[in-house]
Amino acid sequence: MKPNENFNSGRFMQYLAQDLKRCVRKAGLTTFACSLAPAIILAFTAWSSSMGGNTEWKIWLNFSDMAAAIISVLFFLRLPITCYGHLTDKRKGAAHLMLPVSHTEKYVSMILVGIVIFPLAFALMYLSVDALCNVLFPTRYEEALAIAMAQDIGDIHLLSMFFTPWMVSSAGLAGAVLFKKNKGAKTFFTAALSFIALLIILGTIERRCSIPSIFPYNIYGWYIFQAICTVLLMTYTYFKTKKIEL
Repeated sequence: MKPNENFNSGRFMQYLAQDLKRCVRKAGLTTFACSLAPAIILAFTAWSSSMGGNTEWKIWLNFSDMAAAIISVLFFLRLPITCYGHLTDKRKGAAHLMLPVSHTEKYVSMILVGIVIFPLAFALMYLSVDALCNVLFPTRYEEALAIAMAQDIGDIHLLSMFFTPWMVSSAGLAGAVLFKKNKGAKTFFTAALSFIALLIILGTIERRCSIPSIFPYNIYGWYIFQAICTVLLMTYTYFKTKKIEL
């Protein structure tokens, strides 16, 4: 039976709870493990330095920032694929389409879980672990990322603040419903090539128009641009899931 396409808040809340539980089972352990990265990096550095006889080792901010940038981008890009990559599978995707929930309710739940709840939970856990490393080992861990980020608002000195979690997660979600096989690799390379093309286009505009400061060098313009990309990717995902072909 085809579900009522009107948005029902009670039905939506039940579905959201079920969707969140399913995603926690699929990606909860990975999220927790990735959030422990600062402690793992600290422990590995301490072990490798002691094995090499280096007693002056320290985790500098630029290194922890670079590690956070790489880990977070990969996590934000991969998470929606882990949670919603099954939508293009013939068996699992058909089961999803048969659920007595409207498409809008499924879509809003997907956005909340894949682009808001999980990225926010990961960021909070990661920054908490990072801050704890700094508190417990202040002479070995230069500065907490959360403090550095607060001081960096209005500028881009930290790599971990270059991309917004919502833009990267929305790209991962679009890749989850766009590709049918090798979703992770295809989404990553598509995103990487798109970013390279963007830099080439912006560089060309800057040279020809003699513009001294343009995206991504202008922090506010860069974040506005990412917000626009997020909306476009989310719009694509909405219509793609509405007429998805298994």
